[in-house]
Amino acid sequence: ICALALPAGAVGCGGHGHGPTTTPSTPKVTTLGRTAPNAPAGGPLTITSPAFTDGAPIPPRYTCKGEGIAPPLAWSAPTGAALVVDDPDAPGGGA
Repeated sequence: ICALALPAGAVGCGGHGHGPTTTPSTPKVTTLGRTAPNAPAGGPLTITSPAFTDGAPIPPRYTCKGEGIAPPLAWSAPTGAALVVDDPDAPGGGA
C-alpha cells in the first residue's frame, strides 16, 4: 500500500495540463466556502490505495481511458475531513 498524493494541478481527462501546480505551505481545510488555516486536530490526513505503486502513474483502468472506475482508497486521521473530487469537463462530470 502506498500513499496517494493528489496535486492541485493534476490533469484529468479533457484537461490540458498547461497551468502551474502549486502546493500551499500550510494545510488548509475548506468548508462551505470558508478556509481554515490548519487541518483539524488529530493528525495529518493520510490516503492510501493498494491500486497504485508509489511514484507511478494512475493505472489506466481508473481513468476515463480505461474502465473509469474509482480506485480502492483507505484513509486515516481527522474525523470530519471531507474530500470532494469533481471533473466538470469529463463526460457526465459536473452533474
